[in-house]
Amino acid sequence: RWAVANDEEEPVITTWLNLVRSALSTEKVRVIEESNPLYAEMTQLYNQAFGAYRSGKNLIEEGRKTEAIAYFRRAEDKLARIRRVFPKNRDASVLALEILKLDDTEQFSEILAEMFNAAVRKLQSSNQVDQGDAYIDLQDVQYFLPSYPGLASALEQAEIKLGRRLPPPDPVKIGQSRELYQQASAIYNQRRPELYPAALELLNQALVLNPENGNASDLKDTIQIATGGKKPAIVSSEVASLLREAEKKFLEGNYINALVIVDRLLSDPLNLENRQLADELIDLKKRIESRI
Repeated sequence: RWAVANDEEEPVITTWLNLVRSALSTEKVRVIEESNPLYAEMTQLYNQAFGAYRSGKNLIEEGRKTEAIAYFRRAEDKLARIRRVFPKNRDASVLALEILKLDDTEQFSEILAEMFNAAVRKLQSSNQVDQGDAYIDLQDVQYFLPSYPGLASALEQAEIKLGRRLPPPDPVKIGQSRELYQQASAIYNQRRPELYPAALELLNQALVLNPENGNASDLKDTIQIATGGKKPAIVSSEVASLLREAEKKFLEGNYINALVIVDRLLSDPLNLENRQLADELIDLKKRIESRI
């Protein structure tokens, strides 16, 4: 939405968008989308594997392990066919481990321990593919042993390396971000609109250093509303007045009343026909809801 109306990049949007994209890219290899041409075939193979696993599990519970193993081998064959095409598929990986857990508990524990140790070693690699593989293995370990010693720390490290999680706050960067905010605030307090672009640049730098600098984020909202709220060419005085009132209440922190006004304006079909006004109202609504 930002890119539609603006040529320049928005640093805060870029920071969070990168986190989202990274999360989606990791998740994509773990699931088979319904739109995939092989979805139906892979789903059928998985259901057959799960059915064989369940039959084997029932036989184990009845003390008939020899018969159960035959079902487990049948399930493993189906899973192997899935993993040849989708080697990182979560469902196939987890079910294979479930079978191993019933088949050989001692070996299962050893394999999980080796998976964890190998993943930790891979995390030290500069290769992002290795880091991604490590993260997937750590997720599988977490499924069975969520409290495994060192697992939480390793998962956090993997997510930081893969860009899924912001690194721990750096005291130096937090201090620099605070100083930049204070400089921007001093500029804004002069109430000279021609200086606002310089204040916004300082705030952008502050938010890159510390995306969770709430003061910088709020001041940026204030300045952008003061300078960037281009009103549509044809807007009734009543609508313009209500929009200004909603913006004022938002800046004052009166988010509920601001949202009531915006929802009222959005409920009018005439306002929605004005694309520029509708976009501005939707954008303000999102800003308000992010604060509630």
